[in-house]
Amino acid sequence: MINNRTRIINNRMTLQIVNVPEYRTWSILNILFCFFVLGIFACMKSEETRNRKCSGDLQGALKSSKSAKILNIFATILGIISIVIFSILVATKTIKLYSYVSY
Repeated sequence: MINNRTRIINNRMTLQIVNVPEYRTWSILNILFCFFVLGIFACMKSEETRNRKCSGDLQGALKSSKSAKILNIFATILGIISIVIFSILVATKTIKLYSYVSY
């Protein structure tokens, strides 16, 4: 027999598990636009977060979510730095985006 107290505790656990962020969208954007390698690892961690949420493992989901967040932060920072450096190199004509030969 389930009493009211057990039902309240189960509802709180469900709400806590649902509120764990997965960072999947951020991971996919990092794969596409920023630092590819860390974006893939972040996407793997976000998938792990989703799996742990589905199995009801709140502590594991929180740990995986934190790892995905850290990986996404590093991927975003490295992506922005590489874009800025590449833009500076192109602007100073240190590297060329294209080269053509005219006859």
